Amino acid sequence: MLRVQYFEDASQPQETYLFLVDMTLGGMRVNLESELKLESLVTFQLPLSRFAANLPSILEVRCRVCWSRCLLGGTWVYGLEFQDLDQEVESAILRLLDHFDEHGGRRTFRLEYPMAVEAVVEERPVSLSLRDLSSTGLGFRFRGGVSVGQHLTVMLPLGWCHLETDALVVWAREAEPGVCDFGCSFADLDEDEAKEVRSFILTQCQKV
Repeated sequence: MLRVQYFEDASQPQETYLFLVDMTLGGMRVNLESELKLESLVTFQLPLSRFAANLPSILEVRCRVCWSRCLLGGTWVYGLEFQDLDQEVESAILRLLDHFDEHGGRRTFRLEYPMAVEAVVEERPVSLSLRDLSSTGLGFRFRGGVSVGQHLTVMLPLGWCHLETDALVVWAREAEPGVCDFGCSFADLDEDEAKEVRSFILTQCQKV
């Protein structure tokens, strides 16, 4: 369930709750509390940052309303066709789909978990401000020379153990002058180590 903004052409933005039923590169099926006109063009702003660190905070997609069906309780299910996806939006959708299995279940869970983490960048020890963590990677904020494609050695304090692993920087964006947010994927995490990370995430989530 997502709280989204949407607007039809030449109309003012509105807010509603959207349940994403399924999605492909061609479009998506959604449940909405709002009624949309068939064949109308609607732009949705979908908040995605909670799903994974490598997704944009807001994904804007323009859709054609292909079909609709009214459900009991006054909600609607819609079939929406994406219009004129650019390469950046298409790439974000593919990354989003990669976080779900064929049954619609989440493959990974991301924990927003700010803490200081020790790392080694080109044989130089540094301290990173960890922002989130999953069993496939992590996000951090850093002031200094780190670039996309670079490998880091990261020491993760998981409570009952310290896990040392290699992480590959896959994206970066400026947060403020001289400071960037980075997203990394784990390069050599084996299944047992991934289970340790997942156990740590679940333990922390239960404390919230």
